[in-house]
Amino acid sequence: MISRGSFSHPWIGLSGININSEIAVAIGLNQPTGFLVLDTVAGSPAQKAGLHGGYKVTNIGGRQIALGGDVIDIAIYIESTKSVGV
Repeated sequence: MISRGSFSHPWIGLSGININSEIAVAIGLNQPTGFLVLDTVAGSPAQKAGLHGGYKVTNIGGRQIALGGDVIDIAIYIESTKSVGV
């Protein structure tokens, strides 16, 4: 960081939300686990991997959430497949 003035960090290129019990019920999950993909950045690693965001906007707990996106375990994915520069 001293020599370049910045540092590289891994990114996946998506936005989403941790699944809570209300979202789990809305999408038919038995347990509130995982991460619901709401949108992906064009040309990002997430989009290249085939991840998709939601398309059906629903009010859950007073918040508009686009359901229908992929559900992933983001922590396991990042820890097992990503590193700086990859």
